[in-house]
Amino acid sequence: MDPYGKGIIDDRALLGEVLAHLDRPVSAEVLDEVWAQLDDDGNGYASFAEFVQWAGEQGIELPVGLDDAAEQQGSAKLPGVGRECGFLGCSCRCFKPRPEQERFCQCGHKRGLHAAPDDQSTTFAVPPYWQNAGNTGVFSEWVDGSEEELSAIQTVVNASVKRVWTRDRGRDAEGKQKPVPSGYTVVQVQRNENSKIWRKYALKKALIKQGVAQEGGDTPAFERFGVKTARGAAASLSFMEAEPLDLDCNEWFLWHGTSHVGARKICETDFQQRLAGSATGTLYGPGTYFAESCSKADEYAREVTEGDGLFTMLLCRVIGGRVKYTDEAEPVAADLTDAVLHGPYDSVLGDREKCRNTFREFVAFGSDQAYPEYIVTYNRSW
Repeated sequence: MDPYGKGIIDDRALLGEVLAHLDRPVSAEVLDEVWAQLDDDGNGYASFAEFVQWAGEQGIELPVGLDDAAEQQGSAKLPGVGRECGFLGCSCRCFKPRPEQERFCQCGHKRGLHAAPDDQSTTFAVPPYWQNAGNTGVFSEWVDGSEEELSAIQTVVNASVKRVWTRDRGRDAEGKQKPVPSGYTVVQVQRNENSKIWRKYALKKALIKQGVAQEGGDTPAFERFGVKTARGAAASLSFMEAEPLDLDCNEWFLWHGTSHVGARKICETDFQQRLAGSATGTLYGPGTYFAESCSKADEYAREVTEGDGLFTMLLCRVIGGRVKYTDEAEPVAADLTDAVLHGPYDSVLGDREKCRNTFREFVAFGSDQAYPEYIVTYNRSW
């Protein structure tokens, strides 16, 4: 069941129906408990990735229903063709697209539900440069980045500096604008290798890639958006040559400013949507906010230890997918949120660089749409 065609449900009654289809009917009280487990990031809805994660932990074996990696990388084979329908009780043994709606089979179910027999054991490989590459078990650790990674991330920092003051930078005791650093020097990077969070991210990425491939009708055309973190020398990072970011679904490296303790907490448990707006506000809706400029993220950074001059921010993989762009100075947050949660878009790009000459902000409404890959410790230059 996918009422919005977005891989999410926000109705607990629908979740109850899903569990009943799985021969796991529950009482209203238990349903509330299951919902709380599924909505682990607190954004008010349960995503496909969250459900897959939960089902696996409960020992429920289900076909994931997503095209395998080879097909996603451009295989000539049509996604879903020759695959049985994974919907409980459906007798369909081969995906046959409807002429008027190719994302649906003639049996009435979405292409994504037509899974290959081995989809139940599908695993999403972590990046090949990770220490845990090839590890199919459960793991969570911080790995010190190599000199190559530190140098590359310094390049990303340099490419994304923009010396502009905003009110989020704050003022001093005399009411004067706090100065904006001229640059930032990276002193340490730690790579977050977390199999559980990565799997959710990989599932969401696969789902979004299927979505952006669909065009026609009222669905807006997919548009690529470039970001400052991929300009110049930062466009090609040497350690990622074997597996670069996927521009065909607007996968970016973006910054998220926080404290050192906050960064580690996010890397352990993922972004918590229930905290959305607690530090950045909710101009574009109650999501998690990211910046293409490290100068913007630095506004929310905190010293690792008071007085040591070291600060922390996260360099995150973020999937923009089909982007809802706005350059309005005073956008209607509810409309933007609805366009993503219930409409054809996957994220919001608020262009305050255009309307206020400050920064562009990127908003995701589900924690599975971002992966906090690097904890970056740095000092400021003046």
